[in-house]
Amino acid sequence: MLELPILLVTDGVLLPNTRMKIPVRTASNLAMIDSCLLNNTADPYSTIVIAYKQENGNSKKVFPIGTLASIEQIVCWSTNNSRIQYTLNLMGAARVEIRNINIPLCKVKHLENISGKDNCFIKELIQRYFPGDISQKDEIDFIETAKKLAALFANEGNSLITKLKVALKDISVANFDELTDLCMSLLPAVSYSEQLAYLSETDISKRLKMVTRHAKSYLKARSMAVLEIIPEDSKMDENIVNMLEKLRGTRLIVPANNNNKKGGSRKNETDDLLQKLETVGLPEESVKETIMNEFEKFKNTSSNSPEHPVLRSYLQLVANLPWNVSTPDKNNIKESRYE
Repeated sequence: MLELPILLVTDGVLLPNTRMKIPVRTASNLAMIDSCLLNNTADPYSTIVIAYKQENGNSKKVFPIGTLASIEQIVCWSTNNSRIQYTLNLMGAARVEIRNINIPLCKVKHLENISGKDNCFIKELIQRYFPGDISQKDEIDFIETAKKLAALFANEGNSLITKLKVALKDISVANFDELTDLCMSLLPAVSYSEQLAYLSETDISKRLKMVTRHAKSYLKARSMAVLEIIPEDSKMDENIVNMLEKLRGTRLIVPANNNNKKGGSRKNETDDLLQKLETVGLPEESVKETIMNEFEKFKNTSSNSPEHPVLRSYLQLVANLPWNVSTPDKNNIKESRYE
C-alpha cells in the first residue's frame, strides 16, 4: 500500500495515459503543495493521488477510486497582489483505490490488486494484451469508432490525438487499456458522474463498450450539428439540443429569429483576446511564439475541458501585463527607507 499526497478536485477526471492541467485554489490543496511538494526538500514527492469529490446530499463525499498521477510541472502565479496560486501539469499513471485519507496524505492500493490474487503482474499483461472477454464484434466496432474520432480531431494539434493515431497504426499490438482511456478523454460531452463510473470500472470489456457508446453518441451529434433547423421543427428533442450545445466546434444553422448567440459570444471572446495579444507589445521571437502557441491551443480546446479556463486565465494575464511600460530604477537606500 502506498502513502502519497492527495489532491481533491470536484470537476474533470484524469485518466491513465492522459495529461491534464489542474488549477489549485482551495486552502487544503495549496497547503498540500507547500508541505509535500515545494518545502519538502529532503524527499519531495513526484507522484500524487487525484481524488474526486461527489455531491452526497448537502455534503461532498470522496469517490473511492482515484488516479495515480506523476507531476510534470508546477506553475506558480498570482495576479494583482493576490495570494499565490498553482497549476499542476499532470500525467495519469494508474487507477487506485483510496483506502484511508489523512490530509494532506492518503493510503492507496492499485486497482488491479483489489482482488488480492497472486501474480498480478501476469494478470495485468493478460488483460492488456490478450483481452479474451472482448468479443471480436465489440473489438471491431470500437476500433472503427476510435478511427473516426482520430479523423475528427486530426487538425486540433492535441498530443492525445498523436498518441491515439500511433496506437491505431498497429492494432495487432494494441493496448486496449490505453486506447479506451485516450478515446474517453477526448469526449467533451461526458458528464462528471459518467467519467467516474468509467474510471472505477475494472473490466476492460465493459470500459470498451462504455467508450464506444459515448463516442457514437458524440459522433452522431456532431453530424447533426450542421443540419438546418427549420422554423416548423420547434419540437426538437431537448436532449439532442443539450448535447449539441456541449460539443466543441459545432455550428447550429438556426432560423433568423432564433436568439441563440452562444457560439458567437465564444468567437468574439477569442477574437478579442487575440487582438489584445497582438497589440500588447509582446517581445518578438521566443516569447511571442510561445504565447501564440498557447493561444492556438486555447482556441482548439473545448470549453468543457478543465484546461480551457486555465489557458484563458493565463492568456488574459499575459494580455494585461504592461509589456511596454517601464519605470526608472531608484537605488537610493535612504530614500527607500524614508518612503
